[in-house]
Parts: sequence; C-alpha cells; structure tokens
Amino acid sequence: MKRRRNLLTALLALLLFSGNVWINRPLFRGGEQPYRGSIESGYAGIARFFSVNPNPWGWNPTVYCGLPANQTYLPTVPYLTAALLWIDPRLDALHAYRIVTAIFAAFGPVALFLFAVYASGSRWWPFLAATAYSLCSPSYDLFQTIDNDRGILSIPWRLQVMVKYGEGPHNAGLMLIPLALLGVLKAARAPGFTWVAAGAIGLAAVALTHWIAAFALAISVLLLMAAYARARDFHHSRVLAAGALGYALSAFWLTPTFVRTVAFNWPKDSFGYKVEDHQRLALALIAVAAFLIWAGFRKALQFRYLCFVTLCAFVFAAITESFCAHGIDAIPESRRYALEMELFLALAVAEWLRTGWRAGGGVNRFCVVLAACLLVSQAVPQAVRFLGGGYSRWVLRPKEDTTEYRIARWLSAHPSNGRVYVSGGLRFHLNSWFGLQQTSGTFESGLSNRIPIDWDYRFRSLAGVNPDREVADSLAILRAMGVEYLAVHGEGSEEYYRDLKNPARFESALEKVYDDSSDRVYRVPFGSLAHYVYPRELAEGWEPAAMTRFLSAITDAGRPALSADWDGPSRLLISGGAMPAGMGVSVLMNYDRGWSAFQGGRAVKVGRDRVGFLFLQPGAGHGGTIVLDYQPPAETLIAAGISMVAWVAVLMFLGCQVARHKRMGGGNPETAVDI
Repeated sequence: MKRRRNLLTALLALLLFSGNVWINRPLFRGGEQPYRGSIESGYAGIARFFSVNPNPWGWNPTVYCGLPANQTYLPTVPYLTAALLWIDPRLDALHAYRIVTAIFAAFGPVALFLFAVYASGSRWWPFLAATAYSLCSPSYDLFQTIDNDRGILSIPWRLQVMVKYGEGPHNAGLMLIPLALLGVLKAARAPGFTWVAAGAIGLAAVALTHWIAAFALAISVLLLMAAYARARDFHHSRVLAAGALGYALSAFWLTPTFVRTVAFNWPKDSFGYKVEDHQRLALALIAVAAFLIWAGFRKALQFRYLCFVTLCAFVFAAITESFCAHGIDAIPESRRYALEMELFLALAVAEWLRTGWRAGGGVNRFCVVLAACLLVSQAVPQAVRFLGGGYSRWVLRPKEDTTEYRIARWLSAHPSNGRVYVSGGLRFHLNSWFGLQQTSGTFESGLSNRIPIDWDYRFRSLAGVNPDREVADSLAILRAMGVEYLAVHGEGSEEYYRDLKNPARFESALEKVYDDSSDRVYRVPFGSLAHYVYPRELAEGWEPAAMTRFLSAITDAGRPALSADWDGPSRLLISGGAMPAGMGVSVLMNYDRGWSAFQGGRAVKVGRDRVGFLFLQPGAGHGGTIVLDYQPPAETLIAAGISMVAWVAVLMFLGCQVARHKRMGGGNPETAVDI
C-alpha cells in the first residue's frame, strides 16, 4: 500500500513538472526579450564570469571597480548556469541562465505538492493546490499595485517577475523553500541524524540561492516552531540543530563579513529603508494579528499544519499589503514577498478546504463546495488567458539587433587596460557577452566599499552639481574610477533606462569614437590603473572637490608612468619607471584584506586610501615589477574549512545510512518518509 501511494505521488509530481515545462516552454528559449529593463542578463553575466573563473575565493575585477568573487552574488544559480556553459560552450550565457531558472520555475509547483503531501497526508488536495499555483496568481486580485504591473504577458506573477524584472534566483529560492520545510519538519519529528542533515541541506540550499527567499524561509521556520510549539512529536532542539548545521554547510560562501556587509547594505539598496514609526506600527500590527491567529489554534493540536500555513499566508500577505496598499515597507522590499504569499496561500486554501471536507456534514461540505466554486470563478479567467496565449507577445530577437550589443561589441573590439562606464541596461548586458571591466554591475549589496556607487549616482543624476561644474565633475569621477571609454544613450535611443542626465555634456569635452544616432561612445584620457603619488596627494574624500590634488597627480605627465596588466582575475602586475623617493603607488581598485603585494621577493605594504582604493608603499630603493595578488583572507579560509568538515561528515554519514538501508532490504525507518 505504501509503495502504491508513493508511486501515485511520483506520477502526480511528474505530471505537474512536465505540464509546467510544456506550458512555460517559451522560457527555455534564447534571444533578447521585449522587457529591456530586466536584469536577467546581469545574473547571466555573473554566471559567465564563474564559467570562465570558477574559483569562488578569487577576485572579480569586472564590476564595481572590483570585489571578492564570493561577494558578487549567491552561488546556486550562477554555478548551475556555469555548469551548463561548460557542458555546451556554444550556448549564450543568457540562454543558459534562462534554461536553469525555467527548470526551477517548472519545479516550483512540484515542491509545493511534495511538502503538502507529507505535511497533510493527502494527495489530491495538494495536487489541486499545485495545479492552481501553476496557472494563476491571487496577487492580481488582492493587490492593485501588482495588477497594474501585469505588463504585456498574461502569466502568473511569479513568472511575470522572472521575465519582466529578472527574478530568476528568487524563483529558484521559492522552489527550494517547501523542500527545506519538508526536511525541517521531518527532522523535528524523526529520530536520528539523517533528517537533521536533510533539513540542514535544505536550509543551506535556500540561503545559497537568494537573500529574500532565505529571509522568508527564516520567518517560515519560526512560524513552524510556533505552530508546533505544544506538539509532543516536534522537537525544537532538532530544528535548531538543523539550522546550525545548515550554516556550517553554507559558511564557505556566507562568511560573517559577507553576511554583515549585505545586512548593512540591504536597507540602502531597498530605496533607503529605515525603521521609523510607520514601520514599527506595521510590524506591531502584523505581530499582534499573527499572535491572535496562533492563539486561536493553540488548543487544536490536530490542526498544527493548518495553523502553520495560515500563519505564513497571513504574515507574507500582510507584509506585501503594507507596501501595496499603504506604501509602507514593513521590512526591506516588502513588495517582493508576494511570491511567498502566493505559495503559502495555495497551501492554506487547500488545507482549509480539505479540513472542512473531512469534517463531514452537509453544511460543512456545502460551504467547501461554495468556497471552491468562488475560487474557481476567480481563477479560471486567469488560467484561460495564460493557457490561451500568455506568452504570445513575448517575442524574442537576436542580440545583434539591439543597440546594447552593438555598443558592447565595439567596446570588446577596442580593448584597454582601463574600465568602461556604461549606463542603463547595458550595465546588466555587458558582462553576459564580454568580460570587460566596468564601474557598475548587478548586485551592489555585496560591496564593502560603496563609493563607486556614490560616484555612479552623482555621475548619472548630477545631483548636487552646479551647472557650470557638470563637465569638470563628471570627468573627475571618470578619471578617479580609471575609465577609458564612456557609453551614453540619448533621448532617441532604444535603450530602456536612458538614466544618464544630460548625455550631451561630453560633446565638446571628450573625443567621440562611436556614433550610432542617439548612442555614443567617448574616449576618456587614460593612462593606467596604477600611479605614483605622494601620500599627501591622496584623495581626501569621494567628492570631486576633495580629489583635486589626487587627479592632478595621476594626470601629471612629468612623473614616471606605470603599467598595470592583469595576469588572471586575481593578480595584477604593476611595472614602470623607478619610484621617486617618498612616493607610493595608488591603484584604482577596491581594497580588501585579501590583497598582498610583493616586489623583488619583498613584501610591499598594502593599505587603503580614503576612497576605499588600494595604496601600496614599496620600501625605499626597491625596484622591479610589483605583483599584486589576491588570496582569500583567514576568515574565508576558516569558514571554508568548517564547511568542508561539515560536508564530509554529512556525506559520509548519509553514505553509511544508504549502505545500511540496502543491507536491511530498504527497511530502515530512520530514512523513510511517506509521501
């Protein structure tokens, strides 16, 4: 009987997955999409970098004036995409990224189904929930802000944000959440280490995929522990053990420094989020309402799963509603939790209907049928539009037809040792095609030095700049960031953002080397990323007025010139004339603790200037090439060691369990789970 039930579960899961793949098959195609503002190509660019430079503890010089590779983004989606590029190098990075994220999206309803089957013991109600989750979105009916953002496609919101905004990693994390919860719930109930390890792997997988999904999972686990607070078969200590082991498994990437950096940057990157009176009130109301829901279930121990999914659906709906209806970010980026709300709402509605039906009685079942009819009446129009041509207006075209690719191709054909400044959507597209160094990128929350972001904003917006200083301040910022080519998009450009104010300001100030109507490339006077300067000449701050002496020093033609050449992404070779006494070497690249420098076998002092860039101080009389080398700092190595020990221990234990399971003829109760 158990084998038959598991076979039925597997068949229903296969049906859900194959159905989602078929319905969403356009997502597996390559080409440039009509939503030109999507950042999906930025994630593809990250994946392309790791496909060429797979070392997670090296340096990434291609974005934001450089940063540690493991702080570029979380690894799951980039490395899976990189693996696909290794398998088939002919694939475009964006196409490979789409395939990976489309698979995650297609598996999302399956993960929902499997979790609900285990937690509820039912199959058909979870299957109906997963089917509805595949075809429609309650967010369109619940939130006017989201309904107004439908765009040109009639597809569910979780797919809409993936296509329109590039939320592929969020969808990947969303798919993993139910599987992680399944592992945690089983870990809390079952004896032994096996399911603690499984729960830990699930928690680590989400944490290594997407920050918002990871935060949503943390909220969900807390609500799970609250819902099962009085359950005798639920051991909270085992959940905490799974959490601790989960961090150990993910520490190789989620070092304390990276987590702290993202935690402090996230509010800044969330439209300047601050905890003010409105936020406190919203959070307090959500907490009180959630407590009342929990209290209502407190004595109904047989409805613990119903309590859990109801709590999750309410909390994520309230977080989303606080922004969509009242413009209040209860937590950073509240609007993005609509995806988690839809996931748990599907689970909650199915469980409420199942509970009402099982209660029996004509009145109960009539209410269930009536509620189901109302839900179907709302869902069917959406499903019909989706199945009848949801992707009909999602017309892809070759990248060669886009202005972004034409400019990127020109920049690649004119390589330099300097950086390129690209604005608008080209900053996302550039590195998905070519490994050029740029001043911007896709994910700035991993930056320890935010000054390149400040420069970028000042340069684009001209905020706080006197009109008579627009050109001078702009050139100062470009030179400070080591820019050799500047690409701009005028008012008539097909580029989506066109976010550079007054792009014509450079017409008489810089040499124009590429002109395609409203899209232009200018050459910026550039010598090198490394310069001899006196310590007193270093920039006093990031404002152009505070960089006057520094800029004069690095443009002084009378000083010995230095060349800076990359030998791989993590090593920079600096060579040139003899260093004048009392000077040091300023390198226009972000400082990090992992940098070390040697000249002629002697260590060179590596410091940080006031704008967060590198400043080297070779000893007097030393000559020859300076080798600037990046190695992971001690914290990263310790975290990687912890992860390695944890992974080896877990895999060895699970391997022993599998061997034991085979010896027992498949009868080991510790590894059994009835789905």
